Amino acid sequence: RRAGGDRVIWRQGILEGFAPELQFALIYMTGHAFQKLGSDAEILAHFKAVRRLLTPEGRFVFDTRNPARRAWLNWAPERSERQLELPSGGRVRVWHNVLDASAGFVSFEEYYAFGGQGAGPEERLVSHSRLRFATLDEITALAEAAGLAVENAYGDWDCREVSDDAPELIVSLRPALL
Repeated sequence: RRAGGDRVIWRQGILEGFAPELQFALIYMTGHAFQKLGSDAEILAHFKAVRRLLTPEGRFVFDTRNPARRAWLNWAPERSERQLELPSGGRVRVWHNVLDASAGFVSFEEYYAFGGQGAGPEERLVSHSRLRFATLDEITALAEAAGLAVENAYGDWDCREVSDDAPELIVSLRPALL
């Protein structure tokens, strides 16, 4: 355990589920979950809920894939397939198939193939996803409309500058000064 760690109170949940009187010094969203907010209205509502819950010095930090990098171009089955080892000792093959990439959104399928090759018949599962690839300009405008300001934006978790080649947008928002 880290010294002073006992002073941190961790809360996990959905923003709308927190009582309005609660205030947070840090709210974070990881795993590219931000990309599931599909419309400007959803992002704006999310940012307003964050603003309501942040202390005056608080921060909201999240990651999203950088649309300039166009990562989905590598999500074709022949470029995305990989094999993963399961804790049980089995293997699963995983790959993607892009269905549509337009207007800042990417719709795709993710396939999971279990078994096969002597381990019985192959079983396939597929998930369908639609992700938004918001630009930093779009994020900034929506944040400002919700009373937030961009404090920092990085191109990856190593704090590199945002560029077309950077894989991520790591964004830190704070309450805007009135």
